[in-house]
Amino acid sequence: MLGVSRGSFVGGLIGISGASLHAKTFSMDGERVFVGSFNFGARSANLNTESGFLIDSPSLARRIDEALHHRATAIWLAVETKGLLIGEAANRPVIDGIRELAADVPSIERVHEVLTMHMGPDFLLVNISVKFAPGTVATDMEAAIAGLDARIKGSYPEARRIFVEAEGRAGA
Repeated sequence: MLGVSRGSFVGGLIGISGASLHAKTFSMDGERVFVGSFNFGARSANLNTESGFLIDSPSLARRIDEALHHRATAIWLAVETKGLLIGEAANRPVIDGIRELAADVPSIERVHEVLTMHMGPDFLLVNISVKFAPGTVATDMEAAIAGLDARIKGSYPEARRIFVEAEGRAGA
């Protein structure tokens, strides 16, 4: 049986160290390809038993270049679009603008947090934590929140869902 877990097949294919085969593959000068485990350094040149093949094949070199270019492009695209894939926040001017709209509501005494998350290119989720002025009754809070919702959506059409959290008052 070939090794079931790292290092479990002592003296066999995996061995005591748990090392595994790996390779470096790259094209050089568009004409040749290197494939092997050899590290291009003094240790590999003098101490290791690493090896490699230098293959003279322009067509293979071209295919390796294309494959590496496609892989590099895919990695770059993944890094650049990661924010939208996991929910990037709105930019600072949008967050500050939403905060100002909330602060302008007469019954809101303080704006604690403005949290945003892009759910798609034209879909922004907004969560605002506010403290209402003492004596503000529930019906006035509801009207203030509805008005704030309309003003935010009017100023930032990408803001599709807006949640306003009324922070508790001390002693209430």
